[in-house]
Amino acid sequence: MSANLVNIAIFLVTGIIGFCSVSICFYSLTGFGVIQGDYFLTQSRLTFQNWSATIIGLWFVSLLFSFAGIFMHKKERYILFAAPLVLPLLYGFGSVIITG
Repeated sequence: MSANLVNIAIFLVTGIIGFCSVSICFYSLTGFGVIQGDYFLTQSRLTFQNWSATIIGLWFVSLLFSFAGIFMHKKERYILFAAPLVLPLLYGFGSVIITG
């Protein structure tokens, strides 16, 4: 029973942090000086709406995979649990660096 509670807690924490991927990506890239605050208005081929909607869509699909990980009993479930946290961040950072 406690293993299921741990799995649910991991699912919730990675889901909540993954939901904040748009702000984590944008504010860390501006904080490190990789992009300026008006990057999406002046320098990017992406719009902020398209960029953020794609990140949230990717987060939602990854969240479904993470939810399936609750019902698995193998060690590979932790890869599914990490998906809503890792995949949107990789897309967010990667798309700005590659298209910028």
